[in-house]
Amino acid sequence: MIDIKSTIIKLVNEVLNEIYIEKGIVKDENLADSLIEESSSHVSSDYSITCFKLAKDLKENPAKIAEDLNTKLNIKIKELEEKNEECIIEKSENLSGYVNLWIKKEIYIKEVLDSLDEKGMFFGKGEKKKEKVLVEYSSPNIAKEFHIGHLKTTLIGEMLYRLYKYSGDDVVAINHLGDYGTQFGKLIEGYLRWKDEYSFKENALEDLNNIYVRISNLCKEDEEVLEKCRDNFKKLEDGDPEYVKIWKEFVNLSLEEFFKVYDILNVSFDEIKGEASYSEDMLKVVDMLEEKGLLKDSEGAKIIDFNDDKLKEVLIVKSNGSTLYITRDIAAALYRIKTYDYDKSLYVVASEQILHFAQLKEILRLMGIDQKYVDGLIHVPYGMIRLESGKMSTREGNVIKVRNLLEEAVNRTKKILDEKDNLDEDEKEEIAKKVGIGAVIFANLNTQLIKDEVFIWDNVLNFQGGSPYIQYICVRINSILKAAGFKKEVDKKNENFLGKDKNLFINYIDNIEEIAGKREDIDINIYSDKALEIFKKLHEFKDKINESREKREPYILANYALDLSKLFSEYYTNEKILVEDEKEQKAKLHLIYAVLQVLTITLNIFGIEIPDKM
Repeated sequence: MIDIKSTIIKLVNEVLNEIYIEKGIVKDENLADSLIEESSSHVSSDYSITCFKLAKDLKENPAKIAEDLNTKLNIKIKELEEKNEECIIEKSENLSGYVNLWIKKEIYIKEVLDSLDEKGMFFGKGEKKKEKVLVEYSSPNIAKEFHIGHLKTTLIGEMLYRLYKYSGDDVVAINHLGDYGTQFGKLIEGYLRWKDEYSFKENALEDLNNIYVRISNLCKEDEEVLEKCRDNFKKLEDGDPEYVKIWKEFVNLSLEEFFKVYDILNVSFDEIKGEASYSEDMLKVVDMLEEKGLLKDSEGAKIIDFNDDKLKEVLIVKSNGSTLYITRDIAAALYRIKTYDYDKSLYVVASEQILHFAQLKEILRLMGIDQKYVDGLIHVPYGMIRLESGKMSTREGNVIKVRNLLEEAVNRTKKILDEKDNLDEDEKEEIAKKVGIGAVIFANLNTQLIKDEVFIWDNVLNFQGGSPYIQYICVRINSILKAAGFKKEVDKKNENFLGKDKNLFINYIDNIEEIAGKREDIDINIYSDKALEIFKKLHEFKDKINESREKREPYILANYALDLSKLFSEYYTNEKILVEDEKEQKAKLHLIYAVLQVLTITLNIFGIEIPDKM
């Protein structure tokens, strides 16, 4: 696919060279890069060149510079046409210090259709060098119910995994379970005190959560109980058989519940390792830090003092010998360097941990770890989710459980569908699951990650926009294609196109040439201005995939899919697709099929399924 902006930059740089040489001025060879941008929505052109930045060099009014630049550009365009050399610019005009450029209509159309022919479901994949990328996400705490605080990291991480996989990277999905820490000392104490009061059968995590809330409250009232809990954790660290057995039971009960949620959300992992997996490496880590002279005694504990106002100091070993989260993260980072030799290691963790990951990177640097791995360690922070009443807390018992949220999403969708007469009960159940769960996924990914959110049910389950709208557009297009004679079936070439068997949600149409003819035979003059807008938007897809990947921001792709869906809706409202003129119908079928492919890819990357009906 032609990189339109790069092609324009090359041409403009050639013209600017002429202007600067005439003035006897040396030009920055990349000058045009900063001058060219896509035109704003209120301008009819495709790209604009701003000449205000050239005024200082050329010592002329920007309007005069734009006039001269436009004149020379038009001469250049005419020369290329006379030589029968391809030029993507149809025309250029100067206006108030800008040169506006229009790209030839056939460029967008031909590029999109040819690329779809060649790449199919990998239409948006770039040509970047393949990287080894680790994505750590979800990481729920053992013996605590899966609440909406865990949901955010799970959905962001899964989307980024799929995005990197789609882009051609070698990606590893890691679930770093919170199965270690002083909270287990508390939980063991509560379990030993009150286990006979609970069945641990119907909802084991709820029972454990209730015990944790009770023991936490008791610790606030009784310092001796709190100290006993600390001792319990030390015994667990030292391998006390009774305590290890209880802890393993907590882990097994928790994983059973977690995987029920993961299955609903279509989430899976390549590696699941808890913090406890690194317990045997703790002494080695502490010894390495000692050898590097990084540790400092502080009232019986061991700390690292960074002598930096921003990084402050960090506790590595408590006075009772227990290790902390940072110590275990150092051990995990060293393991991943040795095991995976990564280019990027992403940690999808809340913004509250920004300092923690800055300290982790600095510790690895001070330990003498190869700079490649230090630079490649990337924290992907996201804003906190709060209730309208304030911050959530397991120990306070005020959390929203994910399974309850997902059930509510499905139930609310079902109520909307109950108003439709054209669906039977089984269809309503199936659609409600795909649309309701998809809405929850999309609601967590369609804003900038760093923004804090207040959890409001009506906002999360707003079915007037978001993914239900995109799903509806896909269903509508599939319906039109079916009416035209298309067969909806899976393309076996793309059966596992994101590297996970469960990712196959593709509504792929196999017989496009049989029904709509070959793309190269399309008469592009059939397409209206609104159709051209859609082709331009489709042409952006690869750039949006890359931008979302580079910035690690799902909302970029989410907004793109919504914009494309709205463009299709406007087109469909004003133009009939299935028409008597065979050439016109075939051209339009190719266009809407291209929209379906791009929206399907996008929803797959988000982990959202497309229903057959809505």
